[in-house]
Amino acid sequence: MTTGESFENSPLRKVYVRESQNPVEPEFTNPEIKWLYCNDINIEQEKLQVILSLPRESLIADLKKVLEDSVRRFEYFRDKEDEFDESDDFDDFEGEVSWFPMHAIVILGEIKASEAFESLLEVLKQDEDYLEFWFGDLIHYFFWEALYKTGADKLDRMLKLILNKETGPTGRFVIVYCIEQVGHHQPERKTEVSEWFRKLLSSIADSEADAALTDYDFGGIAVWSILDLTYPELMPEVEKIYEMGSASPGTCGSIEIVREEINKPYNGIGKQILMNTFDRYSEMSDILLKDMSDDPDDYDDSDFDDSDLEDYDLEDDEGEGNTGYYNYNTEPYIAPYKPGRNDPCVCGSGKKYKKCCMNKPEN
Repeated sequence: MTTGESFENSPLRKVYVRESQNPVEPEFTNPEIKWLYCNDINIEQEKLQVILSLPRESLIADLKKVLEDSVRRFEYFRDKEDEFDESDDFDDFEGEVSWFPMHAIVILGEIKASEAFESLLEVLKQDEDYLEFWFGDLIHYFFWEALYKTGADKLDRMLKLILNKETGPTGRFVIVYCIEQVGHHQPERKTEVSEWFRKLLSSIADSEADAALTDYDFGGIAVWSILDLTYPELMPEVEKIYEMGSASPGTCGSIEIVREEINKPYNGIGKQILMNTFDRYSEMSDILLKDMSDDPDDYDDSDFDDSDLEDYDLEDDEGEGNTGYYNYNTEPYIAPYKPGRNDPCVCGSGKKYKKCCMNKPEN
């Protein structure tokens, strides 16, 4: 990205292109925006309230600069994190922390800043290393909501981004989840949302050359959303991508399971709550605390008995392995949480795992 080029209109490119990097710190109209750079997930509500009360036009402009900064100075912040990893002195790295892009996205969603929708899409265009560095797994908890609040009426634009070969799997998953929520929260738009998923599945079926789009995990996620919304009219398209091997049975079950589940009454099982900024932060903190208690070392299989498998037929009538599921609505197994290097630390400090407990003794 060259100096002076519009952030929203910049061409798709990988974040590691050094020519796009600009070490110059942005200037903000509102100095309070700098709080986003020195506060983690436990940022005080008082500070958030002050930022939310800033003049809308200048606030949106400043938050767009924050997102642009996360791209233009990505290598700067990444290298700074690497320096921290090699240092034994935690005090040398107090100050700027790596939460400011998330803060900006949550706030833009809270104020329903449709003017910044393209800036949010620009973030999702970045490669997986960028998204992992800034957001980790938390991206799945907050990003869809910002897209929903700023661009729920821009379904065609989100489909275009999904179909772009430069868009990675994380960006595609976030968009599909956002569209699913449009279907849940705005049932009067069922025809429009159903047609959106029809176009997506048809594109998957016609895009054998695009390995990312035909990835069976992505196809499985799309089918999962369709099952949650109960759109039986899309079964022909679902059948086709199953035939192609572009939908993972490990996500939704066998095609026989899908045929059965898609015709069941709508139960709203996949509908998420739309939250305000304070509740969203609180929810993410609660998730981290819950994950902290899910220690795999606490698992005790001493009470396991082979009789636990009696209700599940491991072979079908012809003696072949059964790869189906009990039922689509069966409570899934949730693997114990294992934080990534850039995820929030499980101790609840609000710092990244690698900056906190990653190298500490387990006791």
